[in-house]
Amino acid sequence: MAELRHLEGVILSLSQEQMAETLARIPVSVQTAGYIARLARLCAEHDQVEKGASLVAWALAALPDHPDLLAAGGLVQAKAGNTQFAVDCYEAVLEREPEHVEALANLTDLLVKVNQWSYAIPFLVRLARLRPDNPLVFRFLGTAYIKTNQFEEALSAFQHGLSIEPDSIEFLINMGVCLRQMRRYEEAERYFQRALSRSPDHPELHNSLAWLYSDLHDYDKAVAHARRACALQPNNINFLYCHGYLLRRYNRRAEARAVFKKALAIDPGDSTARFGYAELILAEGELVEGLACYESRFDVMQSWLTGPWPVWDGTNPEGKTLFVHHEQGVGDTIQFCRYLPLLHQADAKVLFSCQPSLVSLMRRLPGIDRLYPANEVDYAIVRADAQVSLLSLMGVFGTTMATIPAACPYLHADPESVVRLGRLLPPTGKYKVGIIWAGNPAQAEDHNRSLHLRQLAPLTALRDAVQFYSLQMGYATEQIGQYGPPLGLIDLSPHIASFDDTAAFMTHMDLIVSVCTSTIHLAGALARPAVVLLHSAADWRWFLDRQDSPWYPSVHLIRQSAPRQWQPVVEELIRYIGQRQATNRSGRE
Repeated sequence: MAELRHLEGVILSLSQEQMAETLARIPVSVQTAGYIARLARLCAEHDQVEKGASLVAWALAALPDHPDLLAAGGLVQAKAGNTQFAVDCYEAVLEREPEHVEALANLTDLLVKVNQWSYAIPFLVRLARLRPDNPLVFRFLGTAYIKTNQFEEALSAFQHGLSIEPDSIEFLINMGVCLRQMRRYEEAERYFQRALSRSPDHPELHNSLAWLYSDLHDYDKAVAHARRACALQPNNINFLYCHGYLLRRYNRRAEARAVFKKALAIDPGDSTARFGYAELILAEGELVEGLACYESRFDVMQSWLTGPWPVWDGTNPEGKTLFVHHEQGVGDTIQFCRYLPLLHQADAKVLFSCQPSLVSLMRRLPGIDRLYPANEVDYAIVRADAQVSLLSLMGVFGTTMATIPAACPYLHADPESVVRLGRLLPPTGKYKVGIIWAGNPAQAEDHNRSLHLRQLAPLTALRDAVQFYSLQMGYATEQIGQYGPPLGLIDLSPHIASFDDTAAFMTHMDLIVSVCTSTIHLAGALARPAVVLLHSAADWRWFLDRQDSPWYPSVHLIRQSAPRQWQPVVEELIRYIGQRQATNRSGRE
């Protein structure tokens, strides 16, 4: 033991050979293990990781399961950049001592540094039980929950942290962030304002307020706070993205372009800046540059290709087996699956994984050699040469406004379902209109794109000549009981169990009317006459200032002229349906 104490004073100056000679004279035992671990940590702290690793390896050869040695090994390997090795060391400690505080603290710190938030959560929960008075633990725990979209849990963690540090600006801001994500806007604003009274020049706080007022459609306040955040930290690309995004939503596109250009000048490769710029210029029809920048979405959305194959570089696909992954929402899959037949025509073998809800519909799409529900893909047995994401095919095929593959229909309803469900529709001589007024409430822009059925009440003016059918699914069907009868609305949702059923009902409609949801993409892919009601900052794929869609020749666009102004949209819709109905009637006559 005396030799170990001597070693502590000189170990940093010893060569590897001198250390090996010294260690050869020292027995490793349970009594000396803790001291050896201390020496290894000392080496790591002074960036002598090779020496520290040698110490740990030497001691573990004699005591392979000793928790303190394993914990020291984790620290040394983390310092050396061997992340997985370090994680393995810490997990080995925790298998033996689940409440080993050092291992828990170091493991969670390491996982946070490499953005493995989901992996970190169970260890952070364990550490929070052991250190209930440590605010840093609850800050990390709350952040991990935010990163994994568990906002109720994040709110609880930050509330506990705030009880420890009642004046913490960071906890106040994070409370507001959680409440905003939960759409408890008034409460969020209270926490943000409380933080603002304590720290009026906190840049992150102004950025958070900008996002909050954007959700509340108060764009003047939103832009003002975004501008303030950028003034306080001019080179913060996340703040510049927020400012540019809000300017784009406010249709101040030239200003938005300047902001994104500034962000790209700071860091041309920054994914957030490239993504914001992509969404701006794609809407303006600049597809070549826009689609190249749009590849940054994987980093922004933290959603990467999960297969074991190399990512396809877009070179000649002839003779290759390509695994194509769906991405983002169901509507994206419906819109961009049109590229799969083009791959097949280029003599590639196409393997495609899609959302399980779309499998039956996709089976009728030509050009797919093997179709997989995304939750059933066994990468160990699937054989492919390369992989690619569905939306990346736009860029691979060099899509321009002039070359958008717009041949519709490319999807088809199931003939048996068409006949079966058609029998459920009572005979009518009226013009048949199917309506969908709300999307998935979990979608980030849903509060902007969705309507309440009561906002369609003016459609009752058409009731004598038009029969309305609800193709709406989900929570918004609850509105039918109160607001459906004045429209004479027939609810078809009890008979819809799949997109196949929706597609079958669409074939019986003279017109489909929908907000921007997957169903409008389905109508367009089926080449059914349709109208999409768009909010003022609609997604880039609808482009700008046009009433038609290059993607869907059968779809007519009606746009808001300003945020939250749905009444003019509904009035224009009434005129459009009236014209269509009159044309349809005269055609029959």
